[in-house]
Amino acid sequence: MIPYGYSVPASSTPVQFQFQKKPQTSRTRQQPPVAEAPVQPDLAVEAAVRRDLAAVKSPPGLSRREESAGT
Repeated sequence: MIPYGYSVPASSTPVQFQFQKKPQTSRTRQQPPVAEAPVQPDLAVEAAVRRDLAAVKSPPGLSRREESAGT
């Protein structure tokens, strides 16, 4: 239960980061080279968000996997 609870806030951080990135991208949109940089981290953020959604969809499976991984 502890790892699962910790996973939620941990993934919540990248989600907020993505929201902050959206407005930043609008500003850097004028500079193509700068706008290209945030695109890469966005993919990583998307992966984290997808993992979060999967965890929310199947909390028992995740907690079980994390528990076995911790052991």
